[in-house]
Amino acid sequence: MKKRIRDYGIRIGDHPAGALNKLTDVPGVRVGHYTVDTEEHKTGVTVILPCEENIFASRLTAAAFVHNGFGKTAGIPQIEELGTLESPIALTNTRTWERSMTRWWIIWWSSVKGTAWSSPP
Repeated sequence: MKKRIRDYGIRIGDHPAGALNKLTDVPGVRVGHYTVDTEEHKTGVTVILPCEENIFASRLTAAAFVHNGFGKTAGIPQIEELGTLESPIALTNTRTWERSMTRWWIIWWSSVKGTAWSSPP
């Protein structure tokens, strides 16, 4: 089995880990993943739903920190200015956001939850 950083005695943060040491140890947090692995496309998306409530209607207090400045982010300026998170968190390939399933998934999810949300054209 692959070792985790805690297996080497390195502890990050002040809070105790959950039973499985995963995001889903936090009540209400859900995580989903989908992979496309074809000759033409090798991509995927991981989506984190941070609460059980409708995130579009029940905004969460949030903060952001850029660790190394290399990754591309969308939504950080809003979090920094308003201090709130009002959409699912999606992790995907940097270069495929506009055409990706990530954008489609978030727009679809918002329509299922009865809210209007889309990214700029």
